[in-house]
Amino acid sequence: MDPLGGEGGTLTAGLVALIATALVCLPSLPAPAADGAGLSYVPLDHWSYRVFERLASLGLVPLEAIAARPITREDARRLVEAAARRLADAPPALVRLVGTDLEQLRREFAADPTAEVRLGGIGGLLGSGFVPPPLVGTSAVTITTARGGVVVSGRLAADSPAGVPRSEIYGSFRLGTVEVQIGRASLFWGPSLRSGLLLSDAAGTLPVLRLTAQWPRVRLTKTVAALERFGGSPAGDVVLFATRLDYGVSPVFRLGFSEAVITPWGGPLTFYHLLQPIPVLSGIIASYDLHDALGQSRNMSVAVDVDWIPLPGVRLYGVGYIDDAAERIAERRARIGLLGGVYLADPFRTGRTSFRLEYSAVTNGTYGYGSGLEHAYGGRSLGHWLGPDGDDVYLELTHRLNPATDLLVSYSSSRHGEGRIGQPSPPPEDWFLSGVVEHRQTLGLQLQKRSGPSVEAKYRVELSRVANRGNRPGEDAWEGLLGVEFAYRWLSAPAAPPVAGQPGPRRSLAAPPTSVDLRSWSAATTSRGPLAGPPSRRGYAGLTFRHPIGGPVLTLDYDGAEGEAFWSVDAHYPLARFRDGTVWVSAGWGGLNSGAVAASGPRLGAAFDYRLAFGDRTTPLYVTGALSSPLLRGIWAPRESGAPFYLWTYHAGVGWRAGRFNVEAGYRGAVAERRVGTPDLTVLRWDGYYVSLLYGSR
Repeated sequence: MDPLGGEGGTLTAGLVALIATALVCLPSLPAPAADGAGLSYVPLDHWSYRVFERLASLGLVPLEAIAARPITREDARRLVEAAARRLADAPPALVRLVGTDLEQLRREFAADPTAEVRLGGIGGLLGSGFVPPPLVGTSAVTITTARGGVVVSGRLAADSPAGVPRSEIYGSFRLGTVEVQIGRASLFWGPSLRSGLLLSDAAGTLPVLRLTAQWPRVRLTKTVAALERFGGSPAGDVVLFATRLDYGVSPVFRLGFSEAVITPWGGPLTFYHLLQPIPVLSGIIASYDLHDALGQSRNMSVAVDVDWIPLPGVRLYGVGYIDDAAERIAERRARIGLLGGVYLADPFRTGRTSFRLEYSAVTNGTYGYGSGLEHAYGGRSLGHWLGPDGDDVYLELTHRLNPATDLLVSYSSSRHGEGRIGQPSPPPEDWFLSGVVEHRQTLGLQLQKRSGPSVEAKYRVELSRVANRGNRPGEDAWEGLLGVEFAYRWLSAPAAPPVAGQPGPRRSLAAPPTSVDLRSWSAATTSRGPLAGPPSRRGYAGLTFRHPIGGPVLTLDYDGAEGEAFWSVDAHYPLARFRDGTVWVSAGWGGLNSGAVAASGPRLGAAFDYRLAFGDRTTPLYVTGALSSPLLRGIWAPRESGAPFYLWTYHAGVGWRAGRFNVEAGYRGAVAERRVGTPDLTVLRWDGYYVSLLYGSR
């Protein structure tokens, strides 16, 4: 069995041996360095997330800070201190309500664990139906160390009873103002602690690269995950590119935008999916039609979620998810997921009880795609644990028996049709709860006790009544679960107090100066369709002129060779400008003159530039990229009756800044679709490497 993701589900002899070794050796482990220990991640099943949710519902913790999980221990300490500052001016009733919560969090995050041994077991009459990951029963050993600002953490864990991998090993560090995590780890996006529609831990841990940047009221997360399978077109290793932006519109209202693209690694637009920082909009710009023209298959899904606090202690939340988005909503409208819930932080005015009511549903065909591009890992959904073709009603009551003990009572009613990931697209009549429907009703009881930050115990009992188990008509059964879990942690010295305020890139509101960019671009030209010509290669001379006009920057762009030219006029607006770079959106007009083709049209684009930094030291090295698309082409996709011309342009590069001069090199391309006197499209493509000299500043 591969302990980092293979098949299994029992406590192996190797794990037992590692636990025994840890018990002997861990007391002598060196403590982590204070400058890096805070970058270890708080596990998704940690009790603190429920407390942070309670504090957020009372307006004491920013809603955008906990919508993409896990968070680092440094983030957790900062949230605790932020809540304490807000509480200083709060009414006495609110102080009494959350005083115990804050004290528990302070004790938990005062020091970082160097190691943890967790012993657990789970048993009973367990079916193979669609159920969420178990909340107890994990056996694991975790060792964490930090040196020089770099954290390395390994967690060797037994797989779940269903064979879901739960081991982790990762390194985390900071590049300038960006937190970086690389290794095998868990992901969970969205406002619900039970279910995520676009990304969750339903498929277990994944091989990931995760980047996180924070501004006041804004949190941006970028994730790349290897799905460990082969497929797509051109065939290659299948990779998930996921981007999430959380925006705190106000202290009581948050919006979240998420995008996931599953595509073969090494395709023409790999660089764009790897680097683009704007979810949803970027997917519209890099539309299915552009991917088709470049011969790169992809499966894209988007989600929009929201938190709203109409009254203190009352939080309403919801998620809307669309598969095969965004331009194919009309033809794929059945592939959706919905989630909505209400959370009451103190419904009985006792200060000790919270309540949650939640409903979620996923239609048949969702998460499926074919050609190896399913929204899945190891055959399991990357999103909702139901997979396609099911719904779930969930009620939860949490009651604090004493400052260190919580009792959780839950009830769920789940239904699942015959739809599965990997099946062909269902007919319209089977869009939801198809065929024989399995119905599972589960009553759960959980007791969790903490004896300081070092010792924790959990006990859970579940009883389920299942009708049509396994979608077999008339097969009814009772199922039960009993789980226990004990944990002991070795702690480092107390962590340094967090810096007040939100972390993240320091904004620089100064507009960039006027700049001129001289460029040489060597591009190969290929084409297909009724008007296709022979392949060729040309050298283009290019010029880009940028000039600030208030906040936006006017950009004139030209690349020309004998008998052929690309041109555009755009206004770039800085969506986010910070110390180490800028994220832009653009709108303008662009065109192509090539032989008999002389056409132009409106365009929409996204661009970015980012200077690399190590710690607080910014380097002269930067990365940059941009992509423009025919305006609204991605949404409406009028292919069958569309206009006769569409043009996309894109580039990605690396540069070196020396005073007022920049030297830059990279990859540049363009794609045009042309229809003249024939119902079929002619697709023309230009791509190749460029070098440029820029006077001014990025």
